[in-house]
Amino acid sequence: MDFPQDLNKLYHYSSPAGLMGIVRSKSLWFTNIHYQNDIEEYTYAYKLTKQIVDSEYQGFGYNDYINGAVTAVFTFSLSENDDQLSQWRGYCPTGGFSFSFDSEQLEEVITDNGLTLQKCIYDKQEQIAYIKAKIIGFTPAEWAKALEEHEQGNSSRYYNCHRSIREMPKALAQAAAIMKHEKFGEEAEWRLIKTYFDVRADIFTLNGNQTLFFKRDTIKFREAKDILIPYVEIPLVKNKEADPLKLSTIVVGPGPRQDLALQSCTYLGHDLHAITKVSLVPYRNW
Repeated sequence: MDFPQDLNKLYHYSSPAGLMGIVRSKSLWFTNIHYQNDIEEYTYAYKLTKQIVDSEYQGFGYNDYINGAVTAVFTFSLSENDDQLSQWRGYCPTGGFSFSFDSEQLEEVITDNGLTLQKCIYDKQEQIAYIKAKIIGFTPAEWAKALEEHEQGNSSRYYNCHRSIREMPKALAQAAAIMKHEKFGEEAEWRLIKTYFDVRADIFTLNGNQTLFFKRDTIKFREAKDILIPYVEIPLVKNKEADPLKLSTIVVGPGPRQDLALQSCTYLGHDLHAITKVSLVPYRNW
């Protein structure tokens, strides 16, 4: 499989506990898209799509097809930047690491678990073009022509559009994982994405209109400050008892004991076949 980015040059920022959780479990925790740090996650793409439809696709009936439901889309975040101040502050405020994975091992994980790797889109015009092409699936002119022909008794184009419309909830849920507000652009984020649209799921209804597609034997929950966060666990190796976990690089972030952190990290990095180095950001977080 060909990837548009070197896999060992994509980094995950984490606390010491987060790094050791990955090392011990030899797995990644993918968080449900509705529980990310960005409070507009998913709703941003939902609102932008609605704006486009309302302004350019008259008579579309947007709300008949998309209701903003909680969806079975889970993501794991990576960044092109291995040593960025804003990410140290945001994800490792009291010290931590950024690290990348062995490219061959990560490629196997992506292939074996049906994951996709996609770069986040921050430019609004690019997002609009993506929505029209990938989510709606036809242009405003094609929709206007379909309505005109439908009124004249020829509905073939109109029904073709509606087949695309029926796929919109799934397409929007997947696209929402890579559409972010422009203010997050400096993170240069990529997303590993896992969806569960094609598996049998338990369906729950909340408040009469929100449907959660959670498969009970797949979804797990972890504690946060005030809520429980749904996640899925994706293995990094085929045999956790026998197969070694490999990382490519570990960067020790700014912290009061960076020298000691580097020493212990060097031992850990040797076991993980990883290069270890320290952040060059002159940030004092203590």
